[in-house]
Amino acid sequence: MSVEEVMTDTSKPDQVRRVTARVKWFSKKKDFGFVVCMPDADEALLHGNVLRSFGLGSITNGCEIVADVAQGERGLQVKAIESISQPDGTAIATADLSGFSSDDFQPARVKWYNPSDGYGFVTVHKTSADILIRAATLAEYGIDILHTGEAVSVVVRQDDRGAVVEAIADWSHFL
Repeated sequence: MSVEEVMTDTSKPDQVRRVTARVKWFSKKKDFGFVVCMPDADEALLHGNVLRSFGLGSITNGCEIVADVAQGERGLQVKAIESISQPDGTAIATADLSGFSSDDFQPARVKWYNPSDGYGFVTVHKTSADILIRAATLAEYGIDILHTGEAVSVVVRQDDRGAVVEAIADWSHFL
């Protein structure tokens, strides 16, 4: 049975199949997006909860994923992610935070972030200090964009310019 036949067979809504797909778009604000399954070009819903289960809060358009999909009542849905590769083919870190303890993380809010400039600032809970967050750090942890006011978990370190985010994770990582 081809991937297309499995994906369009609504008589077996719980049947799960492993596919390779490319992220068409994902909106962190809406907390969902769509992937295009290869080679048949069927679209599947990618919910934010599935990304968070993988260890990410967002994903860049064009990333390739290997995932389990199943037909739901409203169409094809990604149920679990096995792996993610960036558009250039390099593997995305699954928020590998093994080098940090949960005590290293602090709750923070995004003050502002400008993707064009490649940086922004967060403020750790109950402090007023601005902490630099760089686009490279976001990319390292599989985050595409941050929104003003968004809650995140961060590890902060001092460098030659002051406080900087060393690691970032979804807010739920702090809980």
